[in-house]
Amino acid sequence: AAKFTAVLQPQLVRRHQDVTERCLGDSPRERLVDARPAPRWKGEAPEPRAGVRSGRIPGSSNVPFFDILNAEDKTFKSPADIAAAFKAAGVDLSDMTTPVVASCGTGVTACVLALGASVAGRPGLPVYDGSWSEWGAEGSGFPIAGKD
Repeated sequence: AAKFTAVLQPQLVRRHQDVTERCLGDSPRERLVDARPAPRWKGEAPEPRAGVRSGRIPGSSNVPFFDILNAEDKTFKSPADIAAAFKAAGVDLSDMTTPVVASCGTGVTACVLALGASVAGRPGLPVYDGSWSEWGAEGSGFPIAGKD
């Protein structure tokens, strides 16, 4: 049997403070990409968890994680197709000057975006582990965009 030992790489984890400081405002230093389905990201569909508002983090882009997977077997699409999905959302994975951060509903499918970006030649995407369940929580006080 194979053995795997997980090792935390803190530089690949973002907290809400990091997102607030680095991804919001007029001159964001990092680009946030959300892996949730487009209707949820746009705020047009309700969130599956109680107590979580509809919408998105202001300034974020949307690459639904299924868009970078093959429909038949759920394996990753080609590196070129993955890069094209990010590019269609306004994120150029070949631009190494702008850091990109992956987000989703709970921090899980954001890892699909991070791994997909690596497959497409852009390794090391950090993940906002609190993701929308933290940011969009009722009473969080964090700003949101989209329908509410």
